Formats: sequence, structure tokens, C-alpha cells
Amino acid sequence: VYLAADVMLPLLQRMHEAGVVHRDVKPSNCVRSTGERDFCIVDFGLSK
Repeated sequence: VYLAADVMLPLLQRMHEAGVVHRDVKPSNCVRSTGERDFCIVDFGLSK
């Protein structure tokens, strides 16, 4: 859990700095890639 938060929080911060607000952040919208520390945020249907 801490590894995911350690990777995801800076990613969310960069998104917000770029003006993107996801508005539906939850575990099922955070997908782990094939890499060991690679995560992706998916489902931008509610984003602004």
C-alpha cells in the first residue's frame, strides 16, 4: 500500500499542476503496469 501511495501521490500532484482533476480516484482506477513500480491512472470519464 505504501509503495502504491508513494508512486501515485506525486503522479496525482503533477496531474493537478497540469490542470487535470480526475474526480474519481479509487483503487480500481489505479492499475499496476508490468514494471515493478509503474502505475497508471485510468478512467478519466469524470475528469475536468
